[in-house]
Amino acid sequence: MFQIKKIYEAQVDIVEELILKSEMYDDSYRELLEEKYSAIGVDQVSIDRIILGNYTDITDIHKRPLSKFMQDIAEDVGLTKPS
Repeated sequence: MFQIKKIYEAQVDIVEELILKSEMYDDSYRELLEEKYSAIGVDQVSIDRIILGNYTDITDIHKRPLSKFMQDIAEDVGLTKPS
């Protein structure tokens, strides 16, 4: 009905980017970011959102296009933890 599968298949570049980010933003780099920017209120949730380029909380999927799709892929490739 909504042809979700076709829409998702058209987003291969997003998936590729998330896979690359999962390799680049390892735990030590994330800890460094949190340590460096905690003074300005940046926490792990903010870092995840910035890295993902989208919201990571399931309750926020309505705030940006493809949020749920990106959340699912990010979890699958280990970029974010399951919510």
